[in-house]
Amino acid sequence: MNREFNFLMYREADEEVTVNALIKDDTIWLTQNAMADLFSVDKSTISRHLKNICGGRTG
Repeated sequence: MNREFNFLMYREADEEVTVNALIKDDTIWLTQNAMADLFSVDKSTISRHLKNICGGRTG
């Protein structure tokens, strides 16, 4: 099992948004708060989209 993690920091040119992410096995992992910051939306918007993607399943 590969236990190596890479770290990514995204920063806009005007530096109003900075997002930290983990990269593992070609997948980028962000918290819901980080996704909300990245797309300039409320966390509830991210939650709603994730519920739609998962077909309303939680957990």
